[in-house]
Amino acid sequence: MDLDALRIFYKAAELEQITATAKYFGKSQGAISDRLRRLEKDLKTKLYKVGKDGISLTPAGEALFKKAKRIISDVEIAQHNIRELSGDNINFKVSTTHPFISHFLMDTLASFSKEHSNVDISMTYNDTPLDLIVRDTDVAIRSYITEKDSVHMEQIPLTTIRMKLFASKEYLKRNGTPEKISDLENHIIVMPEDEMFRTDKHYDWFSTLISKQIPKHKRATLKFSPSQFMQKAIELGMGIGTLSEEMVKVDDINVINVLGDVVTHEIDLYYTCLKDIKDDPYIVSLYEILKEYLEKMNNPSTVN
Repeated sequence: MDLDALRIFYKAAELEQITATAKYFGKSQGAISDRLRRLEKDLKTKLYKVGKDGISLTPAGEALFKKAKRIISDVEIAQHNIRELSGDNINFKVSTTHPFISHFLMDTLASFSKEHSNVDISMTYNDTPLDLIVRDTDVAIRSYITEKDSVHMEQIPLTTIRMKLFASKEYLKRNGTPEKISDLENHIIVMPEDEMFRTDKHYDWFSTLISKQIPKHKRATLKFSPSQFMQKAIELGMGIGTLSEEMVKVDDINVINVLGDVVTHEIDLYYTCLKDIKDDPYIVSLYEILKEYLEKMNNPSTVN
């Protein structure tokens, strides 16, 4: 059985949409449909039906869907263990959101790579939920995991970041500085773009605050995706938006905190992997290097 085709089938069955599945894997709808048809041909059975509202599974598809996660996970783990025993290079996949990669992860990956020269590192970034069961990645560093799969996950607290409002000096000079939340109704707001896969409970905290506190917002709202565009927009004086206080300090970005602690939101970040591989030496090693780096960053006095 084609493992990649099985992975595509599992995600298509979960999302119930060929379009959504194509977006998830970064492929065309035609390519996704073709892989699914080939899987059906290999198994000599119909797995799903296409309707106006999406796809629905046949009894055979339902049976395969119930087993697909464990099949994919078991095969991936077995392949990982075999590569370790054979002495071949290990493929190690790490995923997180772009801001975290650009500010913290690159330095730690450099140290990790020096210690483990036999490891091929694949690093990806996006702001959408990942499914570790089907091995989208070995390690995910972010603020959430898919809730329904949490029983299979080891989620280790890593650090806490504080989101606050920031704007450039040029923007505030042109538009004035807000002194209370209600003053934001006269300002341009920068926030993340809505996306179909969003499930993170922290994701829309600022947009929720704006809709509740300022129901009659008078100025434009600028939405950006991926999230790294937000930082650039705020730096360029396009509006007021949320950034991590820690990341602003590390990058020494030329922006000013607006409204102090009146608007703030804490986000706990976790180092997440499958429980079945939590003791993998590479997963443990990267965690230890990353944790040490973050502790030094948060407590500069401990650095010699």
